[in-house]
Amino acid sequence: MIEIKAWKRSTEFLTQEFLIKYFELEELDEEDFYWMGNEIGGVFNFGDYYFNFSDALYCLENEVEIERLFAWYDYYLENPAESVNLKHFLMDAQSLKEREDAYIKDLEFRVELAREGLEEALKNYKKI
Repeated sequence: MIEIKAWKRSTEFLTQEFLIKYFELEELDEEDFYWMGNEIGGVFNFGDYYFNFSDALYCLENEVEIERLFAWYDYYLENPAESVNLKHFLMDAQSLKEREDAYIKDLEFRVELAREGLEEALKNYKKI
């Protein structure tokens, strides 16, 4: 029973830490949020927001940016049929960033080639 009580305290503490960090609060009382169905570790409510504890924990463990969390939350509300979970939403964002970075590197390479070609053309022009 001691382990269960410790788990509940830890879960409550982590939930409070999540809310303080992601809602930029200075402090929080236990009465400011509640567990749906009194199921600690499940879904909790804070104001107009509902989160799974697993998503809150994922955010804390992976230092998810506030903007990315709320971008997912808004996307999820606007596209309920797609049911994209937080981890997949963030993975897609990471994949997009990797593709964008690769595209930028390719553009930088092309610009360098064009610059070298222009310099060569100018040298040849000056010889004429």
